[in-house]
Parts: sequence; C-alpha cells; structure tokens
Amino acid sequence: MLLLVVVSLAQTPTLPPVRDPAFASDGRLAVSVEGDLWIRDAAGRRWTRLTRGPAWDRQP
Repeated sequence: MLLLVVVSLAQTPTLPPVRDPAFASDGRLAVSVEGDLWIRDAAGRRWTRLTRGPAWDRQP
C-alpha cells in the first residue's frame, strides 16, 4: 500500500503557479500563468491562451 502511494505521488504533474484570478460576470475566469494570460470558458471545459511571448503579462 505504501509503495502505491509513493509511486502515485512521484507521477503527480507539477502545475505552474496561477496568479491574479479574475472572474467575469458571464462566468469566465482569467488568470496569469508564467507571464501569459489565459481564459477559461464559463462551462469550465476549455482554456484559451490570450497572450504569448517574452513580455510578462499579468493582472487580467
């Protein structure tokens, strides 16, 4: 049992830090992730990257 827990923890992916969450009145969520802005649709199924590149975008 302990081995299963250790293997399970070793395979857990590391998520990048999410910053500055902002909710829209229509249910969408915008966040900053590693300097790029992302938005999640109101249903919570799809993420769309809004910005990309060397500039550090934040506070959506």
